[in-house]
Amino acid sequence: MRNALYMGSQLISRKVSGKFRTVAIQSTPVSNFQVRIVLTPSNFDYTGVMANGNDIRFYGDSYRTQQLPIWWESWNYQGTSAVWVNVTTAGTTTLYMNYVGPTSNYVSISNIDSVMDNGVQFGYFADTIAAGGVGAFNSFQFGGFDSVMSTDWGSGTVQINGQGSLADYVSIRWRGWVKPYGSGTHTFYLTTDDGSRMFIGPDSTVNSSPSWTINTWQDQSPTEYSANVSITDGVPRYLQKEWFETGGGATALTGWATPNTSKVYPITSGYLKAPKYAAGYSDSFGSNGTVSAEISL
Repeated sequence: MRNALYMGSQLISRKVSGKFRTVAIQSTPVSNFQVRIVLTPSNFDYTGVMANGNDIRFYGDSYRTQQLPIWWESWNYQGTSAVWVNVTTAGTTTLYMNYVGPTSNYVSISNIDSVMDNGVQFGYFADTIAAGGVGAFNSFQFGGFDSVMSTDWGSGTVQINGQGSLADYVSIRWRGWVKPYGSGTHTFYLTTDDGSRMFIGPDSTVNSSPSWTINTWQDQSPTEYSANVSITDGVPRYLQKEWFETGGGATALTGWATPNTSKVYPITSGYLKAPKYAAGYSDSFGSNGTVSAEISL
């Protein structure tokens, strides 16, 4: 079980031939809950679909009248692919997957806006010197959803959405996706007190020890750092930010400048995306310290 905090459900499946199959999932806790399904050559026959996967659809009912929004995090024909499905109804335990065939001529319905919520997920950790030092993420306290990922707490208590009781020796990890605002260079900014680091990458599979896009993991007064990342419009990038505080003031601001906007804090509303947070759910990102809930078939 890895220390992470995206809470969805991942397919653990067996190979089924044909154009229609059921997918058993852990019961969704709320409406419009995002479920992550992973396809591999061992659980899915890629020869039955279009090479680009555009004919794959998911439904919430066996009659296939309730088509569900999807977003392909990654597509690798004959390899490992990951799709997020927005499950409309709470308490759903079965999804219905439909695909037409390799000679069909379907267009993609993949859309991160129709699947994900606006914001990112976070995990809040208490740090102690004995357990490895500040920024060690060694004592998970709680998780949740943060709409902006950009706060200056000053010398007060570090809180998100009114939760949190620590002013010092605290660290936070955020994860989600950032949507490009046009194609070209996007400059990301961190203003931090104490340490921060951020990774902007192609997908969510690199999350344990990434090559940080910005890395200023040290005690310091509020200081701004930046990095340029070339991004293609319409292709969301995985985002992971980590921050720690030892004492004194606490600042964790995130901003950007894009081909269509000048420098601004926080990142423009609607351009951070993530699934809902629900303790006890698991996906390829691992878990948040709660018991992992596997999917049965």
